[in-house]
Order: sequence, then C-alpha cells, then structure tokens
Amino acid sequence: MHAVATGVEGSSEDILFEHGITAHHHSWAGQSEPDLEMVPDNETYEPDIGDFDLPYGDWFDDVPNYEGTVDKRDHWGITIEVGAGEDGMYFDPPAVLVDPDTYIEFEWTGNGGSHNVVEEDGTWESDLVDEAGYTFPVNWETLDSDTRLSEHGVYRYTCEPHDSAGMRGAITVGDIDDVVDDVITYEVEDVELAEESIEPGESVQVTAHVDLPVEGAVESMEIGILVDGELVESVELPPAATTETFDIPFDETGEYDIRVNDEPAGTVTVGSPVSGEDGNDASESKASNDGSQDDSDGSGNSGEDDTEGDDDEGTSEEMPGFGVLTAVASLGGAAYLIKRRVTGGTDDEL
Repeated sequence: MHAVATGVEGSSEDILFEHGITAHHHSWAGQSEPDLEMVPDNETYEPDIGDFDLPYGDWFDDVPNYEGTVDKRDHWGITIEVGAGEDGMYFDPPAVLVDPDTYIEFEWTGNGGSHNVVEEDGTWESDLVDEAGYTFPVNWETLDSDTRLSEHGVYRYTCEPHDSAGMRGAITVGDIDDVVDDVITYEVEDVELAEESIEPGESVQVTAHVDLPVEGAVESMEIGILVDGELVESVELPPAATTETFDIPFDETGEYDIRVNDEPAGTVTVGSPVSGEDGNDASESKASNDGSQDDSDGSGNSGEDDTEGDDDEGTSEEMPGFGVLTAVASLGGAAYLIKRRVTGGTDDEL
C-alpha cells in the first residue's frame, strides 16, 4: 500500500503547536506559556486544521459537552463516566489523549437510563446497563485477543441507544504526530484489472479501494489514473472510504501499464504486439509468393521470380511498419480516453 499524505510535517512539537497545544504544557497556541503549577489537570486542547477537528473528523459535531481533548498522558489509569451531565447523556470526558497501555475504565453513574459503550469498529462492546457503579475496563479481558491499546491510534465509541443525542466519545492513544499523520493519510489499495487482454476500441475496467481511517479528516481525496506513467485523469473524491471503478478505453494495439496513484493495477495487452503483426505478415506474404512461383513455373524461371521477390522485400524494408506505426505517427500519438464510473452511481464522466 502507498499513502498519499496531505502535508503535515515537522517535529512533534511543531505539529502540536499547529493543532493548538504546546508540547505537554496544555497551553493554547498563540498565548504565552503559563506557569505549569497554575495549569489544572485535565486542561483541554482542540486539535484542528481548517474546518474539521483532528483526529476525530466530524465525530463530535453534535456532542454538546465536547470542548477539546483532555490530556491524560503520564497517568497509569483513567476513568470515563458513563451517563454524565444533568440529563445523564454524556461521556465525561468525551475525548482523551493517553499513553499506550494506559488502564482505561468506564464507570456508570446510573443516570439517563441504560447505556452501553461500543467502539465503532467493534474493538469493544459493553452490555446495556443502568446500574450506578458498574464498571467496564478496556483491557485484555474485554478487548479482542488480537487487539491492544498499545499503539498509536484513535478509538471512537458511542452509546447506541443515545447516539442521536450526542452521547459519543473518543480515546486517542500515543504520540500525537503519529496519530495525526495516520488520520489524514488516505491509501489506495486492492487495485484490480477486470481483464488483461482486450481488442482495440474496447475498454478495460479498473477497480480501486480508497481507505481513509477517519471520515471527514481531510477536505477531499485526489486519485490519479496513470497509463505508462502519464496522468490521464484526476478524480476528486469526498473524504470517506470508498471503492471506485474506472473504464479506460484503448484505440491502439500495444501493452500498457496502469496504476492508480502509486498502486499498480497491472498490464493490459491491446490486440497483438505491433512488431509481431508486421513480422508475421511479411513472412506469410513471402511464403505465399514463393508458393505461387513454384506452382506456376517449374522450368527454370524460378530465378527470375526470386529476383522479383527480392525487389519486393527491399521495398518492404524501405517502408518498415507501414500501417499501424505510420498511423500512430501521423496522429501524433493517439490520446488516451478515459471515462470514470463511480461504483453504484448513475452518471459517467468523459
């Protein structure tokens, strides 16, 4: 897989500053550095670029109590309340930043009815509970056996019965620059050709999956289709994981390498190779002439026929590849035509 990043560069401190926090000091970018003793624990910061928050995409758009990410690094363990707020419809704090392998426990307040905690990709899922004091630890007992909160990443979760009320949360694990880089990086993967051989005038279908870890984390995704290293089409896609299908027509014979961004799709053969066609035609023509000469004159005139045959061959050598190659040269190289069809869509773009 090959990634197309969107330009976040620099050291960890540079990236933190760009996102509204200065290292571990919890201060806002653009303000003077505060006295660390005066900064309360759980001070928040809001990582944002443009019109969307990192590293969450639009996850917190409708969450009333989200005011930023609570920095919980350098803590052995943390507790997140389930059913916080006056109406018992919040997680508190809704967004936290923790070190890898931090012990994380959800604790129910008993307010707001029955709640559960479900990670969006199924990494964990608690029971539906309304009991005050009930706890759900995120550890080896509750996680999938192959999953640990030991590497950088973003885990977004919700209370299923109250998701529409804005009861959502997120846990960001690890070094913030690694997390941000992963979130804003989309990848083209699983690129396939429907066929490897077609005839001139036909099209080959190319399918590619584009993965974006957090929907809305970038403003758009740009995908390029290349034939023999030449960009023939650039497609701008909405910021969400998707599978796209493209139809690429070819008019000329030959072999063409196709890629989507940096991910190879394969090689398509259009008709027979040009050199093979010319060579076969010349051989077949000579064999046919020789055969006709042998059948029509067997009395010593074969030498004259051979001379005529040599003259024909000389003419052929003076005009190599006439036909396909000359046509290509006269056209100045035929342009690639490509039309894009979005999977499941109704319109084609030419």
